[in-house]
Amino acid sequence: MKIKPQKIYPIRSDVVIGNGEVKILDEFLRWRGKQVRYSNTPSISKLFKLFGASPNFAMSKVELMEKIYGNTQGRSEQFLRAVNHNIVKRISRARKFMKNNFNELSDDVDWFFYDQREECWRLYQYRYVQSSRWDV
Repeated sequence: MKIKPQKIYPIRSDVVIGNGEVKILDEFLRWRGKQVRYSNTPSISKLFKLFGASPNFAMSKVELMEKIYGNTQGRSEQFLRAVNHNIVKRISRARKFMKNNFNELSDDVDWFFYDQREECWRLYQYRYVQSSRWDV
């Protein structure tokens, strides 16, 4: 069963996150001075624009399902399992995209971090990087 996502139109096309460190543009993602085209990958492009348009750059699984696939009320269990799998796969691909393209800049950031307490994904989260006691 092939599930087609609905077309979405983001609220804003150019998004600046935080102090301008992350910029989500129509075709590019700019972070820490490096710019990468992401428009060649429509599913990743859609995720970045959705997260960029959401409050606090965070979205729950239900929100993502509704934004990408429309209303899921009354749908079959098989459909919901497939959509759930597709959402997780999209998040994983976006995370891999960031790792592959910004690996040298990503030591202190987790992209598409799942916050278990809030039960939502966040576009990014800074992680505490502990240096060894020998680093001065």
